[in-house]
Amino acid sequence: MPMTITDFSGQVALRCKQAYGGMSASAINGVLSSMATSVAADTVSQPVRLMEPAAANHPGKKQASTPSAQLSLEIALVVNKGYGGHALTAAQMGAALSTLAGAMPLPPQVTAAPAISGTVTVGSTLTVTTGTWTGVAPISYSYQWLRASAPIFGATASTYVLTAADHTFLIGCMINAQNPYGDTQAGAAPVGPVP
Repeated sequence: MPMTITDFSGQVALRCKQAYGGMSASAINGVLSSMATSVAADTVSQPVRLMEPAAANHPGKKQASTPSAQLSLEIALVVNKGYGGHALTAAQMGAALSTLAGAMPLPPQVTAAPAISGTVTVGSTLTVTTGTWTGVAPISYSYQWLRASAPIFGATASTYVLTAADHTFLIGCMINAQNPYGDTQAGAAPVGPVP
C-alpha cells in the first residue's frame, strides 16, 4: 500500500520522539527544519539512497556519528519510503516536515515550574499551579500530592487539605502534563514542614 502523508508524518514524529532524551527539543526542531528545506527542494532523494545501507535496515553497519546526524538519517529513510512508487512528492513531504517543525511532535516541555500556595497549617487548603508548558495541544494535566516525597493516597486534585497525618512533614506535588506525543512530569517545590 502506498504511503500516505499521514503515515509519513506519523513515522517522522515517532523517530523524533525516540530521539528525544538524547537530543533537546530545539535540536530536534533544527533537524526537522533543515530536512524540510532539503526535501522541499528535492535535494535529499539521491543522498537518501546512498545513505540507506548504513542505516537501520542493516543493524551491523555503523550508525551516524551524532544524534542530529542519526535523526536526519532516520527521517531521510522515511522520505525515501515516501518516494517509493511515487506515492508522495518532495513538496508534500517538505510541507509535512515544516509543519512538524512548527508543531514539535514531542511530549510537553515545562518552561516554568509548578508552585504551591496556601497557609501551611492543618485544616488549610493548598493549591498548586500547573506551571507553564510548551508543546502540541491539547495538553492535559494530572496531579499527585506528596508527603515526604511519597504519594498521598487519593490526593490527585489541584488542591489539597492538610490533615493531622501531615504534621511535621514537607508537602509537595507532582504535575504530569500529557499531549498526543507523550507525557512529562515536573514537581512543585515542597512546603512546610507542617506545624
